[in-house]
Amino acid sequence: MFKFVRQKFVPLARLSSSTGAKTNPPASLLELRVGRIIDVQKHESADKLYVSKIQLNEEQSPKIVQVCSGLVDYMSMNSLLDSRVCVAANLKKAKLRGAVSEAMVLAASDANDTKVELVVPPNSVPLGTLLYFKNHKPTDPFKTLNTKQRDRILDNLYTNSNREVFYGDDTSSILINEHNEDPCTVETLASSKVR
Repeated sequence: MFKFVRQKFVPLARLSSSTGAKTNPPASLLELRVGRIIDVQKHESADKLYVSKIQLNEEQSPKIVQVCSGLVDYMSMNSLLDSRVCVAANLKKAKLRGAVSEAMVLAASDANDTKVELVVPPNSVPLGTLLYFKNHKPTDPFKTLNTKQRDRILDNLYTNSNREVFYGDDTSSILINEHNEDPCTVETLASSKVR
């Protein structure tokens, strides 16, 4: 596709860089892994936050991360415990009201933020499995994302009509896994925002 700019045609792919508009970072920068919530507690000083422990690999050498999530109004602790989740694992650590959060759990919400559902990886793959967006497979080692990079990637995650998570404008760029390309989905929230 082309757009007319200053009396000449410029491919749209180059237009954003030539006009100074911001382009989104590639989704391949985000390290997404299959995890399982092994412990959930209410945050001691924030009523709307849970503090969870999430296991990111199989039990021989468990890697556990702590995640603070604003899911108290949407899900019970019992419903979260033992849930398999999609975890953004290479985020900069943050302190939320005194508790360290080392990662983020992906969830979809409806337009009014009255309903939230976890993004669920396929049952067919083990903990720690790499998840990536089709056509955006990571090729370089993951680095810790800064807040701007994280936000610009996460601001472009949605579910399609099949409840599959996708990145950007390309609904075929769905979130799949490295073993069999089965997609990550939500239970009911089609055509919704993921965060």
